[in-house]
Amino acid sequence: MSNFELNTQLHVIPTPAGAFYSAASPKICKTRDLLKNLMRYQKSTPINLENMRTRIPCESDDEVLKILYQAQREKWIQGLDEPITLPADSLEESLPSILSSLTVNGKILLADDYGLSICSVGFSDDAAEEFSALSADIGLLHERHHSIWENHLDLITSAWGVIDAAGNTQFGFWPLYIGDQRFVICIDGLPHLNHPDFVNLIWTLNTRYG
Repeated sequence: MSNFELNTQLHVIPTPAGAFYSAASPKICKTRDLLKNLMRYQKSTPINLENMRTRIPCESDDEVLKILYQAQREKWIQGLDEPITLPADSLEESLPSILSSLTVNGKILLADDYGLSICSVGFSDDAAEEFSALSADIGLLHERHHSIWENHLDLITSAWGVIDAAGNTQFGFWPLYIGDQRFVICIDGLPHLNHPDFVNLIWTLNTRYG
């Protein structure tokens, strides 16, 4: 790894795929730790070896570079020319606009592991309450069986869906692990998780609960 050099002119944050990987499983690994640690602060991280050592607790600089290279190869991190900072708004103020960006038809909610709606967009109060309660049951099911995806199907995704006869997902549930908490995103229709606001969602939750 000595042939690799860090571009110290850049700031690093997770991509939407990296943000999802960081929160999709409670399973601990060094790459997931890196992604989570990049989202523990309000501001993006300048790329230099000293900063990366604090984000990747490893024994050697070589190991730090190896983990960074793996994350870059998987397209889980991105370098930015300018630093970015999370908005100063509270979680409650920022969630509605963030969540609205992650759905095509405008119906989405975020629930906690108790089945309580933290933020709902586009659903009636009754629907949000029922979907949040259902998400808690799905979250428990996911806790018991999530290892199936990795052990037998070699998948890192962990969504559960209501699927029609043509195989199209009509409604989806995405469990997310932030710190000691489990959350579930519930989306009616097509998701739009490959969006910069998905990074902002996981980042915002990490600064609050991580």
